[in-house]
Amino acid sequence: MRYAQGPLTGGGAPVAVIDMPPGGAPLGVAALIVKPLTFAITNGTLVAIYSPPATVNVRRVNATSNVGGTVITFATPTTIAFPDKSMVAIIQESSFWIDQASGSLWMRTASVLGQAPTNQQLASNVEDLQVALINKNEVVTGGAGSGTFAGMTTAQLLDVRAVRLSLTARSARPLVDTLSLVPPSLEDHNRSAEPADTSPRAVEQTTVFLRNFGALDP
Repeated sequence: MRYAQGPLTGGGAPVAVIDMPPGGAPLGVAALIVKPLTFAITNGTLVAIYSPPATVNVRRVNATSNVGGTVITFATPTTIAFPDKSMVAIIQESSFWIDQASGSLWMRTASVLGQAPTNQQLASNVEDLQVALINKNEVVTGGAGSGTFAGMTTAQLLDVRAVRLSLTARSARPLVDTLSLVPPSLEDHNRSAEPADTSPRAVEQTTVFLRNFGALDP
């Protein structure tokens, strides 16, 4: 699972300023002219282009822009016109996964501003991690008996209003002299065919509502 946290703004944050007077950047550009960069943006970095206070385009950079550079290029053209002096900020990306060998939940933070990617163990004895999307009509994608993420259209993604995160944790060792149970299914991960065992399990679930869905676009 990948999570984008950002953009990184505020005092001292790496923010570029569009420098395309007098009208700014028109709709559909794949390259922005900015004031000389005080930081490098490496190829593949995810950035947000916005006119405060709203984030209005999220794009992935397809070429490295070094310190002092004045051009940021994207893999996909913008879909909104941006006024001059609008901002471009780096988005911090993190990935989460379960190491099946050790049963541990890990987080990897992508490299930003020259820092090497880092891995951090978050929890032990975690065996399942699932994500489901809930749209404005409370229709779930990724849940039991619901549609899958594959093939979701841009319009469907823009209808998403919340993300439901679920995980299954188990005890470090099985119990003795107790009833064997099949591991619980989680969202669209059906585990009913797995063998029963005596390891106690707990399911944790939380729903996160999106705060800026009205400001995002494709």
